[in-house]
Amino acid sequence: MNDLISGKIDANFAQQLKRMEEDLRSLRIMHYPSITISREYGCEGYPLAQRLAEKLETDQHRWSVYGRDAIQELSQSDELTAQLWESIPSETRTTFAQYLDAALAHKPTDYMLFKRMAKSLKLITLKGFSIVVGAAGAVLTQGQKHTYHFRLIAEDDFKLNRILEMDYSLAEAKNILTERENNRVRFVREFTGKDIRDPKLYSAVLNNSLLSVDEMADIIIGIVHPKIT
Repeated sequence: MNDLISGKIDANFAQQLKRMEEDLRSLRIMHYPSITISREYGCEGYPLAQRLAEKLETDQHRWSVYGRDAIQELSQSDELTAQLWESIPSETRTTFAQYLDAALAHKPTDYMLFKRMAKSLKLITLKGFSIVVGAAGAVLTQGQKHTYHFRLIAEDDFKLNRILEMDYSLAEAKNILTERENNRVRFVREFTGKDIRDPKLYSAVLNNSLLSVDEMADIIIGIVHPKIT
């Protein structure tokens, strides 16, 4: 239920940073695969990401999971962000800088903070073998080679039952579901002008009400694996 706990930093974030620092030592031109997972509030985004990482891991490559909080934390690490940024070919850096300026043309009050987060997200997905949950990942890396996008939806009863597991009342759960989902949609629209509910952004939209975490993981691997092997 980690994806239902607002403001919580990923428990494995310190380990993720360590892995990223190790990756930097041997980093070359990056054309490695990454996956983004967008989800309606109450869907099993993090459990799915963790299951994918387990299923996709090989002796050569470990996959890492990043949520919005972890990416925001990374964006505050100037040294690591600079190292990652410099590891990308100059033409890629130029193209992405231009894209950010265009994608974030609305420039709200927190524009610079979001721009730092967007840059970190881009670096994470370019590094490859990364699974990004939320954080407008599908929008900010749309069209990026070897990055594949998926969205989870579900019936309200399914999402409410997950929230109720946290000992909220039914009325509280309904309010949380509406507020958190509206905030997610508003967050992405405010900074990018895009609607994360648009199915055209994704390789597939999966109904979490009907599919288990393992079933969704297998579907995603079936789509992605032939493209990355």
